[in-house]
Amino acid sequence: MLVFYGVCILGLIGATIWGLDRRSKKISADATSTAFAIGTQQANVTATAVAHATEQAEYEVVDRFESKDYHWRQNSSNDEYAIEQKKIADGVYTWNVDKVKKPFISWAYVYLEDYSSSYDAYVDTRIVKGTRGMVGSGLVFGISSSGFDGGAFVFVVSNDATYTIEHYSEEDGWHDIVNMRYHPYIHVGDWNRLEVSSGGEDFVLSINGEVVYKSIDNQYPMGKDLALIMNVSEDPARIQFDNFGYQPR
Repeated sequence: MLVFYGVCILGLIGATIWGLDRRSKKISADATSTAFAIGTQQANVTATAVAHATEQAEYEVVDRFESKDYHWRQNSSNDEYAIEQKKIADGVYTWNVDKVKKPFISWAYVYLEDYSSSYDAYVDTRIVKGTRGMVGSGLVFGISSSGFDGGAFVFVVSNDATYTIEHYSEEDGWHDIVNMRYHPYIHVGDWNRLEVSSGGEDFVLSINGEVVYKSIDNQYPMGKDLALIMNVSEDPARIQFDNFGYQPR
């Protein structure tokens, strides 16, 4: 009888161990499956990003700032707002701000032979130096034919991982569309790719391949011109641009 009970107890222990082993194997298999799914998803995202970057490299205009073909503004200035310099060197377009006398914005137009009302454009930008949250850089798009004061959209990222979208005109002033919204895709201190896809009356904005805004109305009229921009509230600051691309549709 004791032998019989002993065999039963051993059997229960064995069944329990076998059950735990099966559960462990199932958990391990599920974890492996989940890891594989995540890995596959990440690989797909990476493949999509690579394909998108390859497509952008074939745009009609691709400026890697290795020449002066597109007549970007290069100068030094000392005015009521700031002491600053803009210069193309070593394959990047660098904007240095040595002294801020009052918070200001500064921009440089993109000079193209022909502008289209429907286009895709991108630029890489990084904030190398600046007080956190006090420096921003990016794109101005939809600029009126009469210039910035006639109306323009401003799309910038800041060195506190936020982005801002605004509309400005001399007549109406500044209007927030998105005001300093945090986004995890923004790389603080590193390169960020900003993209604008304009359909003439509407637009889509992306940061590092992630869509962050789609226009839902045509409250503000859109022009065709483009520019690079920075806004600075405290000195010193240094901003760089690289890999500007433009493709009419």
